[in-house]
Amino acid sequence: MTDSDVVRIHRTGQVIDSIEIGHNGSTRLVAGTDFISSMPITEFIQRLDPPAPAAIREAASGLSYRDFLTVCLIVNKPNVFPDNWIYVHEPAVQVGRIQNFKNWSPDMVPDPDQCSLGLEYFCNEGDALWSAKDETLIELAKRELESLGLAQQSEVTDGCVFRMAKSYPVYDSGYRLLLDEIRAYVDSFENFQTVGRNGLHRYNNQDHAMLTGMYAVRNSLFGKTHDLWAVNGEQEYHEEVRESEAAQTQASGDESSHAISIA
Repeated sequence: MTDSDVVRIHRTGQVIDSIEIGHNGSTRLVAGTDFISSMPITEFIQRLDPPAPAAIREAASGLSYRDFLTVCLIVNKPNVFPDNWIYVHEPAVQVGRIQNFKNWSPDMVPDPDQCSLGLEYFCNEGDALWSAKDETLIELAKRELESLGLAQQSEVTDGCVFRMAKSYPVYDSGYRLLLDEIRAYVDSFENFQTVGRNGLHRYNNQDHAMLTGMYAVRNSLFGKTHDLWAVNGEQEYHEEVRESEAAQTQASGDESSHAISIA
């Protein structure tokens, strides 16, 4: 069900019974035997009925997020820059990163003579940047694109804005103790698993986030015991794996490490 909200999560002790879904002013109750959630773990705690213990609710309220928005511009030129994305460190502009969707795949643009760029702005939900009108943000992105020397404003033929709340779990000085407390409580549920960047409050890459979802399904259907919290638990993540490391991983037969190494 798209364009819907999880209004309430009904439980009996440490068993999830059903979820209440809101859509267009009406609600629907969906029962199940197993539940997998990618919603922010803070919102999962907030929506439990009966409520979670006060200490758990307080811990959840201490976790925070960083939001961002993307201004997508259609540029009337076949090539803008050769990379998939670039990070912008110029203090005179607000844009932090620019995606070049055509360089991910030529199928991501309908016209080979044009490019589609996503100018990413890091912000907080409700601040001036987040609350600005789409037209204002498109004009800002056009000006900054030109000031960076990537394209002229006159070469931009169209634009749109996409806002994404809670994109980045914040790692502040106290988050780890709070998350450990929440994790212990969430893990006590018999038929529930939380996955993904927001579900685990972990700054995972996309492949790691997808892997937690795959492992959760295997745990539910096949009785596996994958620890979803341990996916990408290493301190550093290397996108390039040395051949010797890859061979050692295959020899060990460790499913988790192998899946990550080939991502």
